[in-house]
This record gives sequence, structure tokens and C-alpha cells, in this order.
Amino acid sequence: MENKTKTKRSKEMPSGMQRVKESVYDPYNLLPAEWKTIRPEER
Repeated sequence: MENKTKTKRSKEMPSGMQRVKESVYDPYNLLPAEWKTIRPEER
């Protein structure tokens, strides 16, 4: 039961930590520009 909730939560969180993580790791330039503006110096 706990595993299911964890997977659901991570999938329903496209903001906050997830956003920063994806904005940093974007080798193919697939994410929207607004996501990259969060941490442009991390690239």
C-alpha cells in the first residue's frame, strides 16, 4: 500500500523538487523554457 502511494505522489508532483531536477537534467532541450528559467546557472 505504501509503495503505491509513493509512486502516485511522485507522478502527481511536476513542480517543486521534480521541476528543479528536470530543469537541471535536460540534455535534449525537451522541457519548456519556463522550467529552465528556474535555475539557468545550473546548466
